[in-house]
Amino acid sequence: MASIQHSILYWFDENKRDLPWRESKNPYSVWISEIILQQTRVEQGKPYYDRFMNRFPSVFDLANADEEDVLLAWKGLGYYTRARNILKCAKTIVGEYGGSFPKEREELLNLPGIGEYTAAAIASICWDQPYIALDGNIIRIVSRVFNIDSPFSYSSGKAIFKTMGQEFVSKDRPGDFNQALMDLGASICLPKSPRCDQCPILGFCEAKKINKQHERPVKLAKRKPINRFLLFFVHYKNKKLALIKQENSGIWKNLYLFPHVEYPSEHQLLEAKEGLDSFVSGIHLLSHQRIHYVAIKGERLKKQEDMQQELVWVPVKDIENLPIPRLMAHIFEVWPNAKTQD
Repeated sequence: MASIQHSILYWFDENKRDLPWRESKNPYSVWISEIILQQTRVEQGKPYYDRFMNRFPSVFDLANADEEDVLLAWKGLGYYTRARNILKCAKTIVGEYGGSFPKEREELLNLPGIGEYTAAAIASICWDQPYIALDGNIIRIVSRVFNIDSPFSYSSGKAIFKTMGQEFVSKDRPGDFNQALMDLGASICLPKSPRCDQCPILGFCEAKKINKQHERPVKLAKRKPINRFLLFFVHYKNKKLALIKQENSGIWKNLYLFPHVEYPSEHQLLEAKEGLDSFVSGIHLLSHQRIHYVAIKGERLKKQEDMQQELVWVPVKDIENLPIPRLMAHIFEVWPNAKTQD
């Protein structure tokens, strides 16, 4: 195992990516970067990281922020539950730990929104604790190096990955080792077309030896996404647009949306839009949902009393300063009057 660890760390020292959160071992910056990158590729995530850190440079700044400010800073990243959890987590760290991140892995795991991967990443990178950080890249590498044929999503498979991963991780430089595996998975040990000829540990890869690297890791079929059917109303008056704040639970909780009605089927959605002035429609894909949508322009809201949504009138020029999901941003951008407003 020492030889493979040495090969990986030597490759990392020569090829590691220059990333802003690697400039120090500050647990706050490491934590924010890891949460951002959970559903976002590094190159896409960097500007969001910079924007977020400029807005909330410390855990104290974040803990004292309003949720709406945090959601606004998170705008464009999606998966807004992450933003809500980091605010809860920051408040816990300040309120219960005086602003210092707990160093024990078990205490990290008790914080809102921090799971096994994030706890291992913080503990290893910031305090050199020997935990393997099993993200998608590292799961893929471990599965190929050790030719693991059990899905990670199974409890039995996860136990195997944890055991092999803990044996795999360098005890001398665990933080660098985890980051090396992240870089290796992002650049060479790719999901569909691994660049095995460039891999520093090619000779150690058990899956490659039997030409099974394309079959690792073993994955289960993804569950089918839920279809939803939404009709949005873009109601414009006196250089203002009507919005609603989504206060109930769900993917858009506490975000601003155009007033809308949800229908149980595509047929009913299409029937509802007949005779109305629609200007955009399509399908917005989320991880577990397919949002079939139509946006209607006009001076009236159909069945406003049935929507039970309190309207907030926002100047058009201020829309972009509100926390709105990507779908609302798209509807606003293609709204015919968007380019002509002050």
